[in-house]
Amino acid sequence: MATTHRAGNRGAILIIVLGVLAVLALLGTTFASLQATERHVARNYEDTVRAKLLAMSGVEAAVARLGSLSNGFNDPAMTYWGNNIHETGSPDWMTPLDRAQSPSYAIEDESTQNPTDAIVKPLLVDIDGVTVGLSGACDGAYAVHGDVYRVRVTDANSLLYLNDGIEGGREGTTSQNLRRILNNLGDLLGMRNVGDKILDNRPSGGYVAKRELETVLGPTHAAKIQPFVTTRAWVDKNVANPVPISQETLSTYPVKYNQKIGIFRYGRSFGTGGEAMQNWPLKFAPEHADPRGVEHAIMALDELNP
Repeated sequence: MATTHRAGNRGAILIIVLGVLAVLALLGTTFASLQATERHVARNYEDTVRAKLLAMSGVEAAVARLGSLSNGFNDPAMTYWGNNIHETGSPDWMTPLDRAQSPSYAIEDESTQNPTDAIVKPLLVDIDGVTVGLSGACDGAYAVHGDVYRVRVTDANSLLYLNDGIEGGREGTTSQNLRRILNNLGDLLGMRNVGDKILDNRPSGGYVAKRELETVLGPTHAAKIQPFVTTRAWVDKNVANPVPISQETLSTYPVKYNQKIGIFRYGRSFGTGGEAMQNWPLKFAPEHADPRGVEHAIMALDELNP
């Protein structure tokens, strides 16, 4: 009986020891996982800070170089050529910035310059299997070429404001014009009814960022149209008015016109003094034509208000 009792005690102790070892192993694994997670978090934070500082460096470098333009100097290097490394013809705006071989202020590769060629081709490097150009770089932690950035300088005055018409009581006129302009732009880019899709899916408060277009148009089509639009713009509601200056009220019967010929639209119903007027056609004189003799004629074609 004594032998059996001692054997039972040894078995119980063995089970307890195994349980303690299992708990210790679990604690060790947990601590190791926590340390690995902390290292990843610290590394991600460091990468985020470096990326932010690098992006700010690119912006500041471009602003500094653009400052020379205020003194009357022209800097052709500011042009974004996309993948047009020869920098001839028209700039390639369709190429996304992260794949551009000739970004704004591209670093030049003087070692490949042809003595008879006045243009120095951009320095091309391979990053993650993609051949791209660089606007600047600094010593990095991982990549062979260091931390790099690319810049695209854009004339903000040329961008279409996607949220125009939401405020100020001009929803009908402005949105209709914006819809037509975006549709025409989409036709040039090989996309049908882009304006209809963008405005029909526009949030009540407007688009906050251009990346929201990816949900509406898809990533491929959104990437094509993003260089031509903006979601942030300032509109002076007291000055910027889509109604032509020669018209007091919106036309009751909209009439399409063609720039090639003098097709008309209806004019105002009341004069500047409040007197009633007939709805005579407000004719658009053809380009370079003499408007004299045409009632209520104006020389300028109002492109935003057909």
